[in-house]
Amino acid sequence: MNWIRATLLCTAVAVAAFTAAFATSAPAEAAVCRARMSGEGTGMGVAGQGTTNARVAALSNWARNVETKHGKRFADSAKAQSVRYDCRQGAILEAKCVVTAVPCR
Repeated sequence: MNWIRATLLCTAVAVAAFTAAFATSAPAEAAVCRARMSGEGTGMGVAGQGTTNARVAALSNWARNVETKHGKRFADSAKAQSVRYDCRQGAILEAKCVVTAVPCR
């Protein structure tokens, strides 16, 4: 019977220690973000391909701009927040896009 109490006490202490460790590490892993930045790009193509190419070019330009200002850790578009595209059809086959996003690491 005493070994059951000892086991339960050890389990409770382990759970409390794990919970305390997890609670203190969570804020350190929270996303760190910077001010919204933009990138521009153009693309050529028909049937939407120009817009797709322009979006890719704009996102690449955004990443370069962010890396220049905040470093490579912030330039990952997969971690960016509030990503917004504004694309317009230019000349016959050319599309232009501007992307804005909040860079985070």
